[in-house]
Amino acid sequence: MVLSLSREIKEETIAGMDFIVLAMGAKSVDVLSDKIKDTVEEVHVIGDARQACRALEAIADGAQIGRQI
Repeated sequence: MVLSLSREIKEETIAGMDFIVLAMGAKSVDVLSDKIKDTVEEVHVIGDARQACRALEAIADGAQIGRQI
């Protein structure tokens, strides 16, 4: 697989991968927490469900909640 990216005036080509994962964090989406809040003891909303963010911030959210529970 070959991916070509254009950023402003620079074009970059990346080759030799099997999968591409895009973490673009543009909009917060949380459709699950309200649906399950009455069926589980605790609900913790993290990552893009809480607030649009980058992958490292979402991982940090999960790590913080993991330490709390």
